[in-house]
Amino acid sequence: MFLQFIINGLVVGSAYALIAVGHTMIFGMMKIVNFAHGELYMLGAFFTFTFVSYILQLNYFLALAIAMVLIILFAALTERTMISKLVGKDIMTTTLITIGFSIFLQNIVQAVWGANPRSLPHPFRKEPLEIAGIFITVPRLLIIVISIVVIILLHLLIQKTKLGKAFRATFQNRDSALLAGINVKFIYTLSYSLGSFLAALAGGLLGMIYIIEPTMGALAVGKAFTIVIVAGKRSYLGAIGVGYGLGLIESLGAGYISSEYKDAFAFVILIIVLLLKPEGLFGKLRSQK
Repeated sequence: MFLQFIINGLVVGSAYALIAVGHTMIFGMMKIVNFAHGELYMLGAFFTFTFVSYILQLNYFLALAIAMVLIILFAALTERTMISKLVGKDIMTTTLITIGFSIFLQNIVQAVWGANPRSLPHPFRKEPLEIAGIFITVPRLLIIVISIVVIILLHLLIQKTKLGKAFRATFQNRDSALLAGINVKFIYTLSYSLGSFLAALAGGLLGMIYIIEPTMGALAVGKAFTIVIVAGKRSYLGAIGVGYGLGLIESLGAGYISSEYKDAFAFVILIIVLLLKPEGLFGKLRSQK
């Protein structure tokens, strides 16, 4: 049973890692606390559901790809028209505006798709596969594999390409990046679009195994904030590690303690880390001057 709980934890942890890394990219780059990040996770699920169910009844992978392209375009438009105006604003302003945007997106989705929970159809067999005595369904296996592949590809993009160098330079010091001739506005748009894509991808993947509904982003963004704070607000690799770690803790806690407290584990961890290491497990405490 232990290994089975580990596999279940990796499934949920994969989604947590995607959502948290996306939020880290946005916060670390633009210094914006985006409370609408969970709604991108929700939109990813509903866009994929729409293409799979209604529009030409596309196969799951093609539907997911089209949905992610639309999310990236939507995120880029949102960043250019609204989010970019929040850069440099005080935290109260950004909080109120992004919360309002979150509520707006929830109501739009409820008006278009309705408030009833839905299941995202997929073509994969329901019977689990047995691998070395561990049972896992095809959708759960795909969630783990696709998430890991996407995270690796994103890491290679940031670390090994010229665009990635511009991304890292802007992340470290915006003014120096401007002086070096980097198009910071484009980097901001790219950061927000990629971060939104990661959250939406998590929604499109988890929709295969969980019910989707208009308010599903609320808990997701809460977990994302928890992971980012525990890892350290600017720690990309830390967000990945804590995301998978939280998934494992929740799975093991639900299996050996009680599933009723599964969602509470994240916030207990948050309280402990804030008390013992307020800069985060992988963050550096900045001196106050």
